Amino acid sequence: MDQMHAWRVALKTNRSVRLLAVLGLALVVIVPLVTAIIIVQLRREEVRGASRELTTLDLLLTEETTRAFQSVDLVLDAIAENAIGTGAHAPDDYVARSGTREMHEFLKAKLTGIPQLDAITMIAADGHLINFSRYFPIPSVNVSDRDYFKYLKEHDTTAPFMSEPVRNRGTGTWTIYLARRVSAPDGTFLGLVLGAIELDYFDRLYRSLGLIDGTAIALWRTDGVLLAHFPPLPEGTGTRYSMRMSASVTPDKDVQVFRTHENSPFGARLVATRVASDLPIAVNISQTMETVLADWRRQSWVIGVSGGACLVAALFLLWAFARRIRAYDAVAAAMAERHQAIVAREEMERRLLESQKLEAIGQLTGGVAHDFNNLLAVILGNLEMLRRHVGGDSKGIHYLDNAMRGVERGAALTQRMLAFARRQELRPGAVDLVALVQGMQDLLRRSIGPSISIELRFPSILPPANVDANQLELALVNLSVNARDAMPNGGTLFVSATRRVVPPGRDDGLAAGEYVCLAVRDTGTGMDEETLRRAAEPFFTTKGIGKGTGLGLSMVHGLAAQSGGRLVLKSTPGEGTTAEIWLPVAAAEQPQTLAARAGATAPEDGDEVSDFARLRILLVDDDPLVLTGTREMLEGLDHVVLPAANAEEAMRRLTAGEAVDLVISDHAMPGMTGATLALEIHKRWPHMPILIATGYAEIMDEERYDLPRLRKPFRRRDLAAAIAETISANEPSDTRAAS
Repeated sequence: MDQMHAWRVALKTNRSVRLLAVLGLALVVIVPLVTAIIIVQLRREEVRGASRELTTLDLLLTEETTRAFQSVDLVLDAIAENAIGTGAHAPDDYVARSGTREMHEFLKAKLTGIPQLDAITMIAADGHLINFSRYFPIPSVNVSDRDYFKYLKEHDTTAPFMSEPVRNRGTGTWTIYLARRVSAPDGTFLGLVLGAIELDYFDRLYRSLGLIDGTAIALWRTDGVLLAHFPPLPEGTGTRYSMRMSASVTPDKDVQVFRTHENSPFGARLVATRVASDLPIAVNISQTMETVLADWRRQSWVIGVSGGACLVAALFLLWAFARRIRAYDAVAAAMAERHQAIVAREEMERRLLESQKLEAIGQLTGGVAHDFNNLLAVILGNLEMLRRHVGGDSKGIHYLDNAMRGVERGAALTQRMLAFARRQELRPGAVDLVALVQGMQDLLRRSIGPSISIELRFPSILPPANVDANQLELALVNLSVNARDAMPNGGTLFVSATRRVVPPGRDDGLAAGEYVCLAVRDTGTGMDEETLRRAAEPFFTTKGIGKGTGLGLSMVHGLAAQSGGRLVLKSTPGEGTTAEIWLPVAAAEQPQTLAARAGATAPEDGDEVSDFARLRILLVDDDPLVLTGTREMLEGLDHVVLPAANAEEAMRRLTAGEAVDLVISDHAMPGMTGATLALEIHKRWPHMPILIATGYAEIMDEERYDLPRLRKPFRRRDLAAAIAETISANEPSDTRAAS
């Protein structure tokens, strides 16, 4: 604004400045505009001139090519008429009268003066050769399987049939066959007369024209089969192409001119084409746009340089004008930069404080969730052991089941807390967001109720996102339920996705690269600024008591951040809310399908029978209650348990030579973690099976230690299944530490 004010002051106070400004602006606008108009007009004229030349050449080539085929067709027609004229009114008569040496000499004579006609063949109604212009007698050959024979036998037509190009078995040259049906006066099929036309004839004809570089001639069959091309193509004759001409040019039209695109089989070209009036052929003559516009480019360069010189003069005038107000601009720019620096610093400080606050809350939440999982593990284990000793007391079992369901709800709550703290276990992969959302429509409709409609808006092409598909589905359900609560009187839920590119240097927490932005927008009440600022905090909710945990948006925030993206919330009171989940684009791989994401079904109660005998298990956990509860579960599964309160004690027991079939260790222990313990064990006993049981869903070193894991809290059936899976991955002969 300050800079614009300085310009306005200078223009008002100095008449010379005003005149220079008007002149300079006029030149800046007029010179490029006039230059562009001249260049565009010259290009149009160049294309028109080339189109006229190609049209004339294509007319001549089409006529010449048509005459070449018509000459052959006239010969075939004359031979067919001769056969009928000799009294061949039945198939046997046609064979008898056409298979003579006199007919052979007649065929040879018909070849004279027709260079494109290589040979003539007469064929019986059963497909056997009757006579051949090259030699007599002929061998027993049957061609009833050829396309021209099948077509003309089934169609009583006087029009010739043109075959696809084939290599002549005798000469090795590319040949097409022009066939005519021979019918008795009553329409009975007697056989065929076949003419072999060498395509080299057309190559020689087109070569003799002396075309300039960039010009090409193509002879087509109207169904898209290339018969001849000059200059020759790498694919060769007989290649089938998708022809625009077959849809836009018909025999009753003159030459048509059109352009092809860069991605067409022949590149960007100006093409003139015409279909023969009585034959299924078309002739193209084309030039590359590079050739067509060669002269125009040279002229455009000269015109552009001239226009550029004028523009430089205009810019020089503007530069001279700018010097007059340099002092004003410098002052204004300095003030603007100072203001922007202050605003940027305040914004960075605000973001830093917000980030530090969320990070601190996340660390606290993750630690609480870990300790809470250990407590839940103790409670769940003891409840399950108690349930097995209750006996037939159905009321007692009912109470215990209720308590166990409460524990499982607590575990689900800790899972959401871990999601916000970015310590949840993710199985990211390439996910087709369109297929995922469309597959969830029924679930979303049941979640939001009949008073709210759902609209999906996706582009035709969307790259897959790198994310855990199951966690993303849960996030979508959470966002949809929030939108439902914001629209008590009904409304519309919009779900859309777009591809976004983040440039380098962006300071909103996203790394440079490609992202997919999945947006969920409602038409509800919206949020004010204060509510929007705290919306992603864990346990913060505006809903009534018992209507929400306040962990929905925090879970979505954690999922997006842990996946390498971010959650962006936008809201205006009375206008609704938009939640954007930015996810990085996945590497090129097959997107996850519902079947690929489906895990194994959890075993039911009682599915704890293992194929393994009693095992000696080294159990490591720094929490005495968890250690005791897990030990009782293992002993209930008929295993021998060797307890250790920390990793150091476990190593001492192994080093002392105690026989161990399996090590089950907690991960988050003081001193040496479970993952580090596993590394130390594998250095000395590389085949020792190790199972990590942890209250954290994520092991920070999991990329270095590929270990089986069991998430706390767990039931005895989960423990049994994890042991079976771990032992199955190791050979029994190598699983014991030497005593």
